[in-house]
Amino acid sequence: INDAVSIQPEFNISQQRARSYNGTINMTYSQVPVFLQFHPGKAPVGIYVGPQLNFLNSLKVDYYKSSSVSGRDGYVYTDFGIGWGVGTRPKNKGLMVDFRVYNGLSNVVRAVYDNGNKSRQNVYTVTFGYLFKK
Repeated sequence: INDAVSIQPEFNISQQRARSYNGTINMTYSQVPVFLQFHPGKAPVGIYVGPQLNFLNSLKVDYYKSSSVSGRDGYVYTDFGIGWGVGTRPKNKGLMVDFRVYNGLSNVVRAVYDNGNKSRQNVYTVTFGYLFKK
């Protein structure tokens, strides 16, 4: 948009793991965040926030006392939330570091199966990269 504000759409594949009272849940999501980035002054640090839409690609539940089950039954296929974070961006080349938080606004377990519990995602991500040339 200008030197201080930019829009950053992304497409990410995320593998996530959660523990429940009876096992471990392994999920793979396609994530589509669209961030509004703020670059204060000429600082190499950017702050960003924006909506994120996730699509459940695969799911596997490993039960502690029995076998495992694959499939998406009982889970919501799409998840919507807000992502925000802070990251460094070198001017020409160098190390990039990014810290991101995603707060899901919708339950990921279908209401029929959740027993009234909230099943929203909270995901924390740290990314390291290197910019070779701008």
